[in-house]
Amino acid sequence: MIEQEYKILLDYEQYHKLKKILSFSEERVQKNYYYDTKDFYFSDKGITIRIRSIDGLLPKLQIKQSLGSKQYGVKCNKEYEKVISTIVDSIEIATLEEVMGEKFNLEYSKVINLGYLTTTRLICDIKNCEIALDKNEYLNKVDYELEIEFDNDNHSALEILEYLGVKIPYSILGKNKRFIQELKRQK
Repeated sequence: MIEQEYKILLDYEQYHKLKKILSFSEERVQKNYYYDTKDFYFSDKGITIRIRSIDGLLPKLQIKQSLGSKQYGVKCNKEYEKVISTIVDSIEIATLEEVMGEKFNLEYSKVINLGYLTTTRLICDIKNCEIALDKNEYLNKVDYELEIEFDNDNHSALEILEYLGVKIPYSILGKNKRFIQELKRQK
């Protein structure tokens, strides 16, 4: 599956303003457990490996591979997913190869759990776009983010952003990159 979305980091005030303006139909808590090699091989290659658990339901192994092309601030990723039974300390490289359908020539046999990020997500749908307002907590840090996901045409998403008075940044680090960056900073 190809994911297309705008991601915008918000400050505390922007987050609370949008929380009042938008009418949310769903709230959920999701935990992202991030995995990589000790030298961050996958993260450095634009690949996010996570196990996501939403509201305590069966977790999913999710792999996101950045497609590298960002036109007009749209972030595109190829996504892979597999339902699993539990959160694990490590994942075999062979499992990643099976899910992605490609081989990695690595000296490592597995990726390890680096930690987790908890997101409290508020969701609403407007003009065929899913809007997620996120409060993210990780490594003794809190940040806020707006994500607008759309299918093919970004026109509706741009109209929503204009209505909300939110500017599209040229580039933004996703949750995994922010987590990894903070993890490296704390070492």
